[in-house]
Amino acid sequence: MKIAFLLEYPGLYYQFHTLIKGLRAAGCEVKYITVEKSTLGNSSHCLWHRHDFSTIDRFKPDRIVMWNGHRRNANPSVMELRAKYKIFKVEQGWFPQRGRGYMDTEMGYGGELSKFDLSKDVRLTRSEEHLINKTREQYLVRPDLYKMKHPYILVPLQLETDISILKDSPHFTRMDVFLDYLSEHTSDYPILVKHHPKVYKWRKKELDEKYKGHPRIRFIKDENIRTIDLVQNAKAIVGLNSTVLTEAHLFDTPVIPFANSAFLKARTDLLDKKDFTDDLVDNKAIKRNTLLLLAVMNQWRRDQRIPNWVVQKVINYDIRPRFPYSSVIP
Repeated sequence: MKIAFLLEYPGLYYQFHTLIKGLRAAGCEVKYITVEKSTLGNSSHCLWHRHDFSTIDRFKPDRIVMWNGHRRNANPSVMELRAKYKIFKVEQGWFPQRGRGYMDTEMGYGGELSKFDLSKDVRLTRSEEHLINKTREQYLVRPDLYKMKHPYILVPLQLETDISILKDSPHFTRMDVFLDYLSEHTSDYPILVKHHPKVYKWRKKELDEKYKGHPRIRFIKDENIRTIDLVQNAKAIVGLNSTVLTEAHLFDTPVIPFANSAFLKARTDLLDKKDFTDDLVDNKAIKRNTLLLLAVMNQWRRDQRIPNWVVQKVINYDIRPRFPYSSVIP
């Protein structure tokens, strides 16, 4: 079997190296193709711009594996490739995000995860309850929690160039527009804002300057404060489709998303409300089912030897969760 890895840049190889080694050990012929030849310094040499798939077509792969966070100009090319080849996307996982990998067949929001009805309030089996408790226990919060005198709304920002924003956030693609909306549609509560760790320095400075002196919006300056501490002490987590919103499922903190993600649907019903803070209700069924799904989904440690089940899923083009827990998974 032939497997092609599309790399946005050469350094992305290290996100895939354990998967590549595992596939080669299983007898697969693996080829990795750099999408953009950064050494040329010319975007016209980018595969996404040229729609030139000759290198891929000559190799004739049975599967294509690519990183999820491709650029906006990649979308037409990706759709063209999907018509000809079976494509996997690989993305950082959850709990914790760093060092974990996850596979799906869709770009951005969608794929197998979006097919599950996580709102069903069903009775779980003892094994399912054990999995959820085990997941929570791994992330017990330290006693030195971040606290404020008044409850606050925590807002984790996204990268404005991320595919999850470009594809799955129809109402807000600029972070300043989103913050302006929140300041107008929430009352009383301080708005504590956390920059995305990979935000461009110029954009971070631009946002800091714009909201300097704002009566309610405050940016977190201390990088040593753990996000998970902020989550547990917040009145609510309000965001687009940040991973932080998923991490909040570990606690009883209400979550309000304004963009789609694998686990959460955008609360478009709140967009026209003058003040949506009355809707800060924790949906325990969704949180419980999400934690269960996370416990059985297709994740692996990228710094360890790749599990055989990951290799077999690529070979068999099978993205179903590893265990058939009938309460949530159809």
